[in-house]
Amino acid sequence: MPDQSMEEKVPLQEIVTTSNETRAAYRDSGDSPFFLSVFNQMNAILGSGILGLAFAMTNLGILSYAIAMFSVGCCAQFSVQLLLECCDKINKKSYEEIGEQANITYNQKPIGRQIVALCIMIQNTCAMTSYMMIIKNQLPDSLQQVISFFMDKCEEFDPKWVVIITVLFIVLPISLIHRIEFIAYFSTFSIACMFIFTVVIVYQKFNLPGCDQLKEDLISAAAQTRAGDTCGNPEKIIANITECGAKIVNVNKDTPYAIPTMIFSFLCHTSVLPIYAELKEPAPGGEKMLFFKYETLTEKMKYVSMTAITLCGIVYSITAFFGYMTFFDGTPSDLLIAYGYDLENKMTLFVRSLVICGVILTLPLINFPTRKATTFMFFGSKPFSWARHIAITVIQHAFCVILVLTIPDIKYVFGLAGCCTAVMLMFVLPAWFWTRIVYDEKVGDKKRLLKVKIFAGAGIIFGAISLCLTSYSTINEVFGNKK
Repeated sequence: MPDQSMEEKVPLQEIVTTSNETRAAYRDSGDSPFFLSVFNQMNAILGSGILGLAFAMTNLGILSYAIAMFSVGCCAQFSVQLLLECCDKINKKSYEEIGEQANITYNQKPIGRQIVALCIMIQNTCAMTSYMMIIKNQLPDSLQQVISFFMDKCEEFDPKWVVIITVLFIVLPISLIHRIEFIAYFSTFSIACMFIFTVVIVYQKFNLPGCDQLKEDLISAAAQTRAGDTCGNPEKIIANITECGAKIVNVNKDTPYAIPTMIFSFLCHTSVLPIYAELKEPAPGGEKMLFFKYETLTEKMKYVSMTAITLCGIVYSITAFFGYMTFFDGTPSDLLIAYGYDLENKMTLFVRSLVICGVILTLPLINFPTRKATTFMFFGSKPFSWARHIAITVIQHAFCVILVLTIPDIKYVFGLAGCCTAVMLMFVLPAWFWTRIVYDEKVGDKKRLLKVKIFAGAGIIFGAISLCLTSYSTINEVFGNKK
C-alpha cells in the first residue's frame, strides 16, 4: 500500500492546534485534560480578528461593544452545544460527517457535506487573506524600522512586493508540507504572540502621552514625514484623532463592520470537534473543575468551550478597550498600524515582529483545511496526488495574494467573512443540522426547537442585514472616494 497523505485521513475542518490532535483519529475519547483542551480551543479562537476589535469598539461605543461581545460569545457557545448534541446522536466527531448525516439533499443527492466544505473553504480563504493583509500592513514598516535602528538609513519597501516575496519564499514552501504534524507546532508560538500583543497594548496605553499630546505628535510626525525630514510612509501614519473622549454608544458609517468582525473573531466551530475527540473521559461518578461539575464527556466539553470563549472574550475586550482608550476615534481597522507613527519605539518593533512571525507561521495551518475542502469539493475522494496538492496550494495562495493587493482595508475582509460564512458556520448550519439529526418530532422538546429556530433565524436576518449594510458602505467608500 502506498503511503497516504494526512489530508486523506483527517476531516476537512481540522485546524490542528497541537500534534496530539492530529493523532487522535477521532476515537471515542482521548487523553487531553481539561485545561489543555481549553488552551487548544483558545488557540483556535484567537487570530487576526484581535487586531480589528478596537476598531469595532470605536464604532459601537463601550456599552454597545460590551453588549455585542457578550451576545456573540453566548451565540458561539450555544452553537457549540448544538454541534456536540449532534455528535452524541450519531457518534461522529467531525463537522462534515455531521453535515453528511443530516440527510440534506438536492435532486436526490446528499449535499450536507458539500455545504460544510464550501463554507470552510470560503471562510478560511478570508482568514488567509486577513493574515496576508497584516503582513502587507506591518512587515514593510518593520523592515524600515530595523534598518533605521541598525544602519541609520531610511529605506522604503513596497508593501505589494513585500507580501508577494514573503508568501512566495516563506509561507508557500511551509504550506506545501502535506503532513500537518510538523506545522502544527507553530500554533503555540502564535497564541503566545497574541497574549504578548495584549500586554503591550495595555502597557502602551500608560506609556504613550495623553490624547491631546498624542494627537499633536501624530500630526507632527505626519508633517515631518511628508516633508522628508524623517523616515516613514505618510500613507501609513494615522493622524486623524479628532475627539479625545470615549463614547458609550456610537453609530457611524463603519458601525456595520463591528459585529461581523466579532463573529469572525469568535469562530472556532471547525476546530471544536477535533478537540472534543481528544478530550479525556470524566472519572466514574463525575468530576469537578473550577466552578463546573460534570459527569459526561459532552458536559465536560461544554464547560471547556465556555471557559475558552470566556477567556478569549476577556483578552479581546482588554485589547479593544486599551487600544480604543489610546487612540479614541483615530483607532484604525488594524490596531497595530496606529503605533507605527514612532519608528524609534523599540516596543512597537518588538510586538510587530512577534505578530508578523505568528501570522507567517499560522498561515500554513489555515491553508490546510482550506486545501482539504477544495480537494473534496472538486476532486472528491480521489487518491492523493502531489501534482494536485501543489497546484491547489499555489492557486489558493495566488488568489489570496490577488485579494490582498486589491482590497484596500482589512475591515472589508472581516465584514464579508463575518456576515456570510461565519454566520453560516456559527448560526445556520449547527441549528439546521440539529433539527435534522437530534430533534424528534414525536417526543422532542418544542421549546428547545423554538429556541433553535429563533437562533437560526436571527443569524440569517443579521447576516442579510449586515451584508447589505457592509456592501453599501464598501461601495460608497470605494467609489465615492474616486469622485
